[in-house]
Amino acid sequence: MRPTPGVASTKAAMGVFLVCTHVQAQTTNPQSHSMNLLTTIQTGPANKPPRILLHGGEGVGKSTFGSQAPRPIFIQTEDGLDQIDCERFPLAKSYNEVEAAIQALRTESHSYETLVIDSVDWLERLIFDRLCSQYNVSSIEKVDGGYARGYTHA
Repeated sequence: MRPTPGVASTKAAMGVFLVCTHVQAQTTNPQSHSMNLLTTIQTGPANKPPRILLHGGEGVGKSTFGSQAPRPIFIQTEDGLDQIDCERFPLAKSYNEVEAAIQALRTESHSYETLVIDSVDWLERLIFDRLCSQYNVSSIEKVDGGYARGYTHA
């Protein structure tokens, strides 16, 4: 969702609130502008949901931890959720499938509050595969002529 200049908008999805505003200066006087800027100072904790990245070996409980979050939905990029009672999309075999799941969560009505991507390292592989396909090369190191450009694109 792109913000419209001069319009405040909110979107609630996955426990994330996106607030976009466009503030226009009322005057071109530098002193007056400084005073207006001071009125925008915010206090208190930011009202943003946590973003958590868990790192750990196989079987230590990363997915179980995610399943205990408020109203979780899993986008699975690898097998391993068979023993966990959770709601999940089918195993994503391409980055396009991951994007489609995220887009559905952004645009369709649902009650989920937490998005769990299981796992990020397998998501990286899907991104690399898509880039290699787009550039018709065999490895991420060769994307866009090499010199680490593939990693930059990813």
